[in-house]
Amino acid sequence: MARKRAVARLDGVEDLQAALKRLGEDTQGRHLRDAAAAGAEITRSVASQLAPRSEDGAHGNPPGFLAEHIEAEVKWTRTQDKAEVHVGMHKDAWYGRLQETGTQFHPAQPFLRPALDATKGDVVDEIRDQLRGRILAGL
Repeated sequence: MARKRAVARLDGVEDLQAALKRLGEDTQGRHLRDAAAAGAEITRSVASQLAPRSEDGAHGNPPGFLAEHIEAEVKWTRTQDKAEVHVGMHKDAWYGRLQETGTQFHPAQPFLRPALDATKGDVVDEIRDQLRGRILAGL
């Protein structure tokens, strides 16, 4: 089964991106990564709250294992001046993909997509506020 990836583009921070570009590359990357991580934490936290929990655990894991193993990873590419954030399950909670999309034996119980949909605006606001604060502190 091919892995599906949900992508959300966050718009509305163009002026902050321009100010960020005026900073040195290392400083720029650090601020962008930190701001993206703060935004991703919002979605990660909501996804963890929405993750299905079984009373007896799943796949030999204790109850709540999936919810506790949702993580956010930030990658910054210097050549493209952008941060990519991936919110998803740790490899040990691989079965979360099956919960999200369902199987022929088990209906979907989405939690990642609803978390992203519910937090998109808050994520943009957090990234904007983080970058604005960091840029103004550096002036």
